[in-house]
Amino acid sequence: RTARHNYLQILLHLQYYKEEAFTKVETWNVFAKKLAKILEIDWSERDEDTGLIIERILILIRNVLHVPADLDRERRPENDASVHDQVLWALNQSGILDIILYMSSENEKQYFMHILEIITHLLREQNPSSLADAALQRSVDEKLRDEQELLSIRLAENTQRLNKIKQYSATRHSRFGGTYVVQNMKSISDNEIICLKPLNKISNLDFNGSKKSKLVKPKNRRPVESGILERRSAFAIRLFLKEFCIEFLNGSYNPLMHYVKDVLVRNIAQQNDESYYLWAVKFF
Repeated sequence: RTARHNYLQILLHLQYYKEEAFTKVETWNVFAKKLAKILEIDWSERDEDTGLIIERILILIRNVLHVPADLDRERRPENDASVHDQVLWALNQSGILDIILYMSSENEKQYFMHILEIITHLLREQNPSSLADAALQRSVDEKLRDEQELLSIRLAENTQRLNKIKQYSATRHSRFGGTYVVQNMKSISDNEIICLKPLNKISNLDFNGSKKSKLVKPKNRRPVESGILERRSAFAIRLFLKEFCIEFLNGSYNPLMHYVKDVLVRNIAQQNDESYYLWAVKFF
């Protein structure tokens, strides 16, 4: 219990830092300028300390993107900018995403695993189909889908409201509507059985209604719940992410994936790194 409490406290602090510090473009501008200055030096002329600075900045980007969203506190609807979307916007405005695309070229192979991991966390909430359909103008299908979703939400709210009205109106005077007696049937005390509601059939008489327990499926038999959260981001976010994916596919996807596959085959990658490779194959 103590370990779980400590984990939740650390997670709360990370979510706070992500929202307060890393949704600002000014924060990422510092790292973008530092990376751009280092990358101007040819890779063959960089010393070990310079390489460590690049790696640490990439790990920082990865760690910030890795922090999960606080769904209970945010409560963001579809087409709204969540904290994660705000971080993506800041990365794009500061030029970090352009630098990542540049680093996914042939000359920066030693950082390919970091870049693939960053891209995975960058696009983890996106649906490939909806991202590919993003255009400068909303399509007719998207408008119809939004109208249908709004209509279904309104119908669900109306149904819920009517059910509440029926529930309260049906049970308000349930104890003041009189009592009924079942003829030719005795209770335990040899008196006539009393019912609080009229019966059309004697088979409807049931004394076990309040004794029935709900069937709860054991946790070890429940289907595994997927931890993947997909949501439709704000339109501006989807638009620049689509452009990012197009540029990545056209210029970097094949050499990067070839190198990552070679690293995995030779078993020199870190544990669970193959999950990022498989995710990229599925997404792109």
